[in-house]
Amino acid sequence: MSSDLQHSEGFEVERIQQSFNIKVYGCIGDSPALKLMSNMIGHNGYYPCYYCDIKGVHIRKPRKRQYPYTPTNNCRTVNSFYVLSREAQLKSQNIFGHLGISILEDVLDVPLPHGIIIDYAHVSLLRHFRDVIRVVASSLAPAMRGVQDFSFIKAIELKNLLLYGFIPHFMNYLTTDQLCFISLFTIGIRLLHADSVFNHTTSVTANNLFRQYYADHHKYFSHLANFVLHLHQHFQVLYDCHGPLSSINTFAQEDFIGYISKNKNGATSFDTILAYYYNIDVLLKNLDDKTMHNDNGNICFLILLKNNLGKRLHR
Repeated sequence: MSSDLQHSEGFEVERIQQSFNIKVYGCIGDSPALKLMSNMIGHNGYYPCYYCDIKGVHIRKPRKRQYPYTPTNNCRTVNSFYVLSREAQLKSQNIFGHLGISILEDVLDVPLPHGIIIDYAHVSLLRHFRDVIRVVASSLAPAMRGVQDFSFIKAIELKNLLLYGFIPHFMNYLTTDQLCFISLFTIGIRLLHADSVFNHTTSVTANNLFRQYYADHHKYFSHLANFVLHLHQHFQVLYDCHGPLSSINTFAQEDFIGYISKNKNGATSFDTILAYYYNIDVLLKNLDDKTMHNDNGNICFLILLKNNLGKRLHR
């Protein structure tokens, strides 16, 4: 696939006599998938982060790799990512987490590591928050056995619990300090989940909450300072560069693809579903005929999508 994209000169759309160039914006996935595509060490290694060079600490008793909070970390740059990946490839060694050259390097039009996008649905919901619920449930007397096995719980259910249900329902079972501590994480996710609430300070406010949550995490939980918790330190940059968390997650894409492939949901407007999942409805409504062509005379893809997608999918 990567070789095909590298040598592709564009593609043509049926009934439209014009060639289109594909721009690959980025790659999103869970940690195991991003590990393979970035060709870096896994989430249990010493330098697993795609964005900085934080070094893990091995805890012998639980046999886990932990990443304690540090106020500052040296961020990986485009140049360092390029140089270290080639050094690792040449020496066949682990160089600060790099195992070799990434297959994404010649595919993405956004240079690494900026083209790597964290999937908050896996990191925040299915990993970290699920672990928090398990610890809280086991600490109650009697323990809540129903939440010990979360193998079949969906990310949307965890999202609703995190944003709307956890604090109100556990208010009578946790101390004030515990509720305030978990609220740091809840409010931080809520701020980044949709459009800006405080304009340019939205991501800054959320980042301050995440940092405080990360710094005090050892006071309330043992051995949960893992890689997925550390990734929340980079959510501010993720939000500023790529937009709200609700728009950049793999489940929205999988859900939409499932609708298209099965064609059993009964919907008659797939263009509306696409606009809903990717938060582009406002942009589409603001586009007019004057913006249908860019400076190069090419037809805007969003206009074609708005006008023709629904009709084509129903044929």
